[in-house]
Amino acid sequence: MKLKIIYNEPAAVVGEWLIISDLHLGGPGSVDWKATVQVVDGLMERERKRHLLILGDVKSPVASTSGEAGKFIREIGSKYDLHITKGNHDGNIEKYAGYCTVYGAGGAILCRDGIIEPKEAVGRRLSSCIGVLHGHAWPARELVQCGMVMIGHIHPSLIFGKEWKRKEKVWIFGRLNTEAVGEHYGKGVKVNKNIRLVCMPAFGPSSYSTREGRERALSPLTSENIFIKSSAEIYLLNGIRAR
Repeated sequence: MKLKIIYNEPAAVVGEWLIISDLHLGGPGSVDWKATVQVVDGLMERERKRHLLILGDVKSPVASTSGEAGKFIREIGSKYDLHITKGNHDGNIEKYAGYCTVYGAGGAILCRDGIIEPKEAVGRRLSSCIGVLHGHAWPARELVQCGMVMIGHIHPSLIFGKEWKRKEKVWIFGRLNTEAVGEHYGKGVKVNKNIRLVCMPAFGPSSYSTREGRERALSPLTSENIFIKSSAEIYLLNGIRAR
């Protein structure tokens, strides 16, 4: 499946799906849920999509599930086919199962014929599929058979300037140390030798810098022995390659 980055937006399209991550609704500095609905509506209309996938952290860690995040889920879930891979801040989000499909921390698998639970992947050839998850935990073992794994969680960005600094959201693409991945899962788990990792920028205002990211592994998949840093390609939202 082909991944298309939406120009100047922290969002992507895969087939019939629009994908975003890390809204952090209800937290300090977050965008109002109604304004977020308007932005998402605009993207869905522009890209002509009816299926929306959110890679976790719909809500802020300091917000209640029934607050801004709950209102957003009810509104968006009544308009579109909404799917959410659970993030580390999404406690009790399953209460909105009537408005969306929620997947566990291990993620889900996006294939040409739709999105499936990892346990439903038995007998499928997954090399052309994309594993999708929030990224705070290891993916389900079936996801490492995919040709690509997409995560949110790390909020990648670069800092520009010396005196007057500004932070720009970025996309990170790279390869994984498949031998180390295989060692984590143990015998009997097949790891796609060509698997690539895609780190999505946060849809909400929250973001770390890649400098901070080097100081602490924010995801198991970006830890020093798993992510091959020399393979990293970093792109700004406007598509310009930063490094």
